Amino acid sequence: PDDRDATYRDKRSQTSKGFTSHLSETVNPENDINLITDVVVVSNNIGDAEILVDRFPKMLERTPDLNEYFVDGLYGSPAGDQLAEQAKVTMYQKTSRGKKSKAGFRVALDESSIPWVTCNGGQRVKGEPPNKGKRRKASFDVGICDQCPFKSVCPTKESGGKFSQRKRVYYFGEKQILSHKRITNIEKLSKEKKHSRANVEATVKEAK
Repeated sequence: PDDRDATYRDKRSQTSKGFTSHLSETVNPENDINLITDVVVVSNNIGDAEILVDRFPKMLERTPDLNEYFVDGLYGSPAGDQLAEQAKVTMYQKTSRGKKSKAGFRVALDESSIPWVTCNGGQRVKGEPPNKGKRRKASFDVGICDQCPFKSVCPTKESGGKFSQRKRVYYFGEKQILSHKRITNIEKLSKEKKHSRANVEATVKEAK
């Protein structure tokens, strides 16, 4: 009660009070010694993604040659994606937050920066230029969609009908492009590098 900066948190039915520490470490397997590059202590009701957004500029000041950053599932956010994109840092996320859609929609840019949308139904559709609201859309073959086993969980919306051709439309923007890029980055790594991870829990335990 006499510490005004301490907070309470209920995370997955586990309660805690006080503060949380956040560390970043190098994880280069060729290094004889890996280093702690950033340390901060914050109120414990601040999420990992919010901490990363706040610390990212400071990390870049200290390690200006930073070009890869490995994170866990709770670190993904639109703000973090924007910072990483601007700094040309590739973010690798081990797991993703929330329930995964069985429809498996993914947006990816090709060599010409043209977005393509794929799904578990087997379709690959070219994204259209953004409209005034900066949203893009991809129009799927409704004949294939009608027979798709993932139709009941599909995020597309039906369009057209009486006076125009029926189609299923998926709307997306820069937020989806960057988040899907973050999620799929790790799939492009070698098996050895894919499991790169600093043992930050042990470091935090030592610090505490």
